Amino acid sequence: MNVTAKLPALDSAIVRTPDHHITLGEPGVRRRIHITRTTTGAWQWAHLLYAVGGWTVTAAGELPAEDAANHATAAQTIEDHYREGNGDGVDRLPLDAFTVIGKSREAHIRRDDPTATYCGKTSGTQAVFDTSVKGHARQHCIDCDATYRAEHWGRIALPAH
Repeated sequence: MNVTAKLPALDSAIVRTPDHHITLGEPGVRRRIHITRTTTGAWQWAHLLYAVGGWTVTAAGELPAEDAANHATAAQTIEDHYREGNGDGVDRLPLDAFTVIGKSREAHIRRDDPTATYCGKTSGTQAVFDTSVKGHARQHCIDCDATYRAEHWGRIALPAH
């Protein structure tokens, strides 16, 4: 299975005219998974989330043809990855998975290398997202969030308490 960090635009074919889509959601949350069969037989997919500003693509990729017999099976495979069993689509990571910079606790999710973060910020540089601002506590920058979601089937990363 292939997940890509280069997300399709809202006016792309996979978003505007998919072969198949399913609408998912908990109360107050609207999500969709769009599925299209490619010319090679693989399944192209996009995971969309409706947020305050409208629809946004949170993850996208391609499933090999042999991983799903039809559109509905392909969509269910994506949903299973998003939920990881019966989860809620949220990865609750330990606090040490975040980089704290300065007194304002600016946090950025680390990659596999604990000295690097998704947005390239390290402990010796100024972070972009200031968690000292009310409402921003324990969050990370928008670029980190978008990259994490793209690489993890649309799931959201938050620190565990």
